[in-house]
Amino acid sequence: MYGGRIGEFTSDCLSRGEAVACGVVDYTRYTIPGLFATLAQQIALQAGSDSEAPGTFFVRARYHQDYGYPVEFSFGLRLIPDSAQGWRIEDLQLIY
Repeated sequence: MYGGRIGEFTSDCLSRGEAVACGVVDYTRYTIPGLFATLAQQIALQAGSDSEAPGTFFVRARYHQDYGYPVEFSFGLRLIPDSAQGWRIEDLQLIY
């Protein structure tokens, strides 16, 4: 199993335009294995939904061209406001 450490992350939670506490943070989600697990879980929810119709579940991902880890992904319900989550990995540091 691959390990890693979390240097810094940001999470912004809003309710009616006001910043609110985001809740408990599961740091294992912010490792490469955690990101792949999150994506796999979301892709399983999308299974069988090839439709582009509003309200159907979607997953989009872009991967690092050399190392293959996800650099940006989003998932949620098509064309439903505030139903999607987006993740962007901006500064991954390899630990040897």
